[in-house]
Amino acid sequence: MTYNGKNLTVSVRGVKAISKDSVTYAQADVSVVPPDAVPLCAELCAPQPLADSTAEIRVSGSPKSVKFSLNANPVSMLNAKPTVWLEADIEIVD
Repeated sequence: MTYNGKNLTVSVRGVKAISKDSVTYAQADVSVVPPDAVPLCAELCAPQPLADSTAEIRVSGSPKSVKFSLNANPVSMLNAKPTVWLEADIEIVD
C-alpha cells in the first residue's frame, strides 16, 4: 500500500478453529500501521493504525474454506489524517 509516496506494510492475520460440536469459528484482521504512527493513549495503547478492518464469523460444520468480508474500524477512520477506509474480503483455507 502506498501512502505519502512510501510503501507501507500491510499486515494480514487470520485463524480458523473447529469445535467438537462441528461448529467452525473464524477471525481475521488486516491493518496498515505507518512507521511514524503514535498511540492514541500514550501509556496503554499500541501505535494507531492508518487503517484496519476485522471480522469474526461462526458457521455450522467444518468447511475446507471460509470466505467473509471485514468491516472497517471507525476509530481508525476518524483518527487517520487523511481519513482512510480499508475494507477487505478474506478466505481462510485448510
